[in-house]
Amino acid sequence: EIPASDILPVINEALAKAKAQNITAKNVTPFLLDPIFHATDGRSLVANICLVENNVRLGCDIALELVR
Repeated sequence: EIPASDILPVINEALAKAKAQNITAKNVTPFLLDPIFHATDGRSLVANICLVENNVRLGCDIALELVR
């Protein structure tokens, strides 16, 4: 996890760059990932991987409860 006080300025700067370059819709997320990755020295990638892993665990737990 990256504290909001650390990540929000990075996200806002990346969003401003996307807006300035007219990056819209489905192209926004891929555009944001690279500058955020570099600005956080890779911590954003680690945080995103942890989030995906947690979502998979939660999905598996839900699926197991549904089949019981």
